[in-house]
Amino acid sequence: MNRPVKILLIVIIRNFYCLLSINDQSTQISTYCNPINIDYTYSIYNANENISYRSGADPAVVKFRNEYYMFVTRSMDYWHSTDLLHWSFINPEKWYFQGSNAPAAHNYNDSVLYVTGDPSGSMSILYTDNPKKGDWKAIPLIIHDLQDPDLFIDDDGKAYMFWGSSNTYPI
Repeated sequence: MNRPVKILLIVIIRNFYCLLSINDQSTQISTYCNPINIDYTYSIYNANENISYRSGADPAVVKFRNEYYMFVTRSMDYWHSTDLLHWSFINPEKWYFQGSNAPAAHNYNDSVLYVTGDPSGSMSILYTDNPKKGDWKAIPLIIHDLQDPDLFIDDDGKAYMFWGSSNTYPI
């Protein structure tokens, strides 16, 4: 048997076993439902109708002192959990924006760093060592045109932030 025929047979046999595997998996289809039922409305235009979509766009979850904090787009506040299943809403003592878009959070130097795109287009980086109380402080740096930020902590301990949400002006 020549080499091209052997290669073709190998490809056919592999594809056949792949199809068998897919057919076997299709009999085991299951549905997943998010177990976290947070009271959250993404769209501002229907926020006054008390509609919960059982979702949270752009979630950022950070582990801090063995507990969890979750920030989501346009939530105005945030959630706390000790087990990632049961969440309580936190209305912080100090909060700096009209809303938030695609937030990022990180545990850094025994504080929670938080940054988000604000509808106004300007934002500072916030931090706290007590997220349960919500006594956030702002770093004096003002960032303009911030959208979809993320934080990166390098091996040397330095914190960096990058952002971008545009086909014209990427990250």
